[in-house]
Amino acid sequence: MLMGLVCSHKRAKEIKERSIAWLQEHLKLNVNEEKSAILHSSKQTKFLGVMIQWLPNRIVKTKDPESLGTDKYRLIAFNKPQLRVPMESLIKRSVDNGYAVKNLKSPNYNKGTRATSCRRLATFDDDKIVNLFNSIIRGIINYYSCCNQRSDL
Repeated sequence: MLMGLVCSHKRAKEIKERSIAWLQEHLKLNVNEEKSAILHSSKQTKFLGVMIQWLPNRIVKTKDPESLGTDKYRLIAFNKPQLRVPMESLIKRSVDNGYAVKNLKSPNYNKGTRATSCRRLATFDDDKIVNLFNSIIRGIINYYSCCNQRSDL
């Protein structure tokens, strides 16, 4: 469960305790205290495999060509939650499952990984291999369809 609150940290703790008590009393659900946390909206967190972060408004400085070199400031209104795909963990999973190989010289999974042949599928017909990979790709794209950066997939 994920809750967004606009209140003090002390009030958030009270709400958390009351929510846990209600879940245990009415729904007979136990809450894992290690996974339950109160975080500030500026901190990035992972929930159900999706990275969540609040993006505040941002002021951008641009050159105004009409006013002879003076700067012009404008507000870009984000002020909303950003749902992002955890690309590094997806690439790490593809390496763990044998669909990709990590370059040992590069510490970054995003830059030092490439696709590789999957020897355990060598005996399958071509159409079965294509169907298997298509189902994997469709599943990932459908799961992360709620995210803001789907183009990275």
